[in-house]
Amino acid sequence: FGLITPRSPSFLTDGASAVVLLEREQADKFGSHASSIVRDYVYGAADPLESLLEGPAITVPRLLERNGLSARDVGVWEIHEAFAAQVVANLKLLAQQKIEIPLEKINVWGGSLSIGHPFGATGGRLLTTATRRLEMSGERYAVVTGCAAGGTGGAILLENPLSSSLSASR
Repeated sequence: FGLITPRSPSFLTDGASAVVLLEREQADKFGSHASSIVRDYVYGAADPLESLLEGPAITVPRLLERNGLSARDVGVWEIHEAFAAQVVANLKLLAQQKIEIPLEKINVWGGSLSIGHPFGATGGRLLTTATRRLEMSGERYAVVTGCAAGGTGGAILLENPLSSSLSASR
């Protein structure tokens, strides 16, 4: 699928993040509004000797199926790239499963390869970027994916609260 060399990984950068995650009742109690809603998430793992860094290909199909969505229903994709070849490999693996993610919707503000990988803060950066892209684009759904050590990975489905309230009132 691709070549992983010392020059192809995302570079480590300084960074910090904080994500406030509240149940709707708690947010209402504190007079806060939701920037995005976590609708669902899938965490999965595979044999790291056979499927290392294939987290998105493992978790995205289950996330979409569980929520009755196709890749085209998702307007914002934030895919963490541990290595340049890793995203390409995952897109090919997803395509084999009939999931075609439009390239123009992936990491359009830059990803870990272009802006860095702040170890310990990458998840917060991905969630914040996806949320801001939802706010600015008016899209309804975002998917955030990542891989972790040992062949694990995750996919999170975010929903724009403005889009969900509009559809709920119809």
